[in-house]
Amino acid sequence: MEQDCISKKIIQFLELGIIASEGIDRITVDTKETQVAKDWINKKDGSLVIVAPYGSGKTHMNRFMEKIALDQGYIVSYLQFNRQTPMHLPGKIFEHVFRNMKYLKEGKIFNIHNIIDEYVRFKHSKGQNNSSWFFLHPYLGPLSRIVLELHNKGNTIDDPRYFRMWKYIFEGGPKYQYGMNWMPPNNYSTTSNLYFDIFIRINLAAQELGHKGIILLFDELEQSDYTGRLDWKEKSTRFMKALSLISKNDSILATEKVDRVFDDEIGKEITVGLETDLIYFGPKKNIRYIPSGNNLDLNIKCAFSIVEGQGVTFYELAKEFGFPIITLEKLTYEEEIQLIKKIILIFKESVKNESQDYEFYNEFIKDFEVVEEKFIEKIINIIESDEIDNSVRRLVRLTVKGLSIFKQYDGKRKNLEELLMLK
Repeated sequence: MEQDCISKKIIQFLELGIIASEGIDRITVDTKETQVAKDWINKKDGSLVIVAPYGSGKTHMNRFMEKIALDQGYIVSYLQFNRQTPMHLPGKIFEHVFRNMKYLKEGKIFNIHNIIDEYVRFKHSKGQNNSSWFFLHPYLGPLSRIVLELHNKGNTIDDPRYFRMWKYIFEGGPKYQYGMNWMPPNNYSTTSNLYFDIFIRINLAAQELGHKGIILLFDELEQSDYTGRLDWKEKSTRFMKALSLISKNDSILATEKVDRVFDDEIGKEITVGLETDLIYFGPKKNIRYIPSGNNLDLNIKCAFSIVEGQGVTFYELAKEFGFPIITLEKLTYEEEIQLIKKIILIFKESVKNESQDYEFYNEFIKDFEVVEEKFIEKIINIIESDEIDNSVRRLVRLTVKGLSIFKQYDGKRKNLEELLMLK
């Protein structure tokens, strides 16, 4: 019965043209691209770029990777780029990255706040709350102390003080010294600044708790195409360079020394990494905040998705930084049949769930078996003959629409005239 309920939910989402995360593996066709995605998730480092025509399953692939990564013990954050999250403002990007972080534990989904809460209690149980690099960090330290105080009083992190501090650190407001020595990171610090510093440390804490690492899924990067905006392109380039470094398991962002240099272009001093030439913001690096050893096993990976022919700026950066690029090809004839059959199976289960009349359900199954081959052939012929839109998205919608029409025939299902006029 639970499986039937999930099937009904999947069909309802598909009717709206939405990809449901739940049960995503049931509607995913085995292709060479999905195998590449699986292999990438099993690697310990590296970035991946997915290029695909509009409507060819790019977002579906992201949700599929999210499901696999969660099942394997990763913390995952999925983000669609838009006007609120431009690439030249990493502060806004990481605000959403942290907000969207989730992981699977005992069949339930948890978020970033649960990670921090669990880690603080874990270190406290070992008597390490004063010596841990997590507690000594200029931003995570004050947040951790609030969690510890709440824990000692028997309270949970569902407390206004915790969320005020969180908002101060990760969302840049309110703009005042909240009992700390440093202001929150600046949205315009498009570099390996404290956002990466905090990000790396949360990842290391998560690994201590048994998580494999963190996977970031960035979708619709064509929304951050800065052709003609050289200043934004420069900021985006620095941001991508930092992402490239951490996804290559390079601990330099957590360890490199910095220096103050005068920037002639902006007319003031800036803090620059001596090895990466990236600009830093906030507290100067201090060895107290760095875990012992420079060869950190970060296990942070990033996947970027972009519509084919768009997002020229990002595509150029991806090639410059050596990101492997895979292109989602049009499904083969056999793969189209495989996808349609998967949808048919899920649709049958959804009919069983919503129907209180088993005679109706059995009649539906019996009647559809008579026409199933013709139905599949009709769907594929429509898709293959359309030179304007023969996308996977249209194939899915057409299949669901056709099945819904057939279900409404009731006792006249064997009359296929209307069904075969489907367009």
